Amino acid sequence: MPPRPAPPASASSFHPPHDAATYRDLLLFEERLKSNAASLSRHKRRKRRA
Repeated sequence: MPPRPAPPASASSFHPPHDAATYRDLLLFEERLKSNAASLSRHKRRKRRA
């Protein structure tokens, strides 16, 4: 994946660009969070039964 151009520096808060790559990154991040949460829940359930 080619590096993204650096956004202009801003003194206020950071806002990612509204483009397809950012949207895809956010979707992947959200899916990873859901997957990790499900994995931790399964792990907790297994530990409680043991």
